[in-house]
Amino acid sequence: MPDENEIDLLTITQLKQVAGTVPQPYRIHAQVDGRTEKTTSQGSPFWELKLADATDSLLWRIFDNSPAFLKARELKRGDFIELGAQWIDTGKYGLEPKQPVLRALSDEETAVLLNGSEELAARQRTDYNDILGFINAVIDPRL
Repeated sequence: MPDENEIDLLTITQLKQVAGTVPQPYRIHAQVDGRTEKTTSQGSPFWELKLADATDSLLWRIFDNSPAFLKARELKRGDFIELGAQWIDTGKYGLEPKQPVLRALSDEETAVLLNGSEELAARQRTDYNDILGFINAVIDPRL
């Protein structure tokens, strides 16, 4: 897989839009929203991780033959991670990261994930100011 800095960082929504049947390298920043241990019909263990960002969520199934299986055991709800992989859309089972590389986010990266992009912050400030303007424009003698 290419160097981490050479791989595009996408939101989960963007990843869902660009992933196809041919594996492509991308990385996402997400919060672990849930982790469940399950077993396959053959009795093999696997983890289901629900990952979320400000735009969407996805379910990642990590089977016992994956290099990320042991790392997934250590993750808990509320952890912030980067998941880099060769992403493929499997259709029925959704997005699947091939050759996953998993790491914890730094405090700075976590803050960016929680606060959103500068573009999002600007839109939110504009929306907030519009709401304040609408509220201040309400004239009702009962108030």
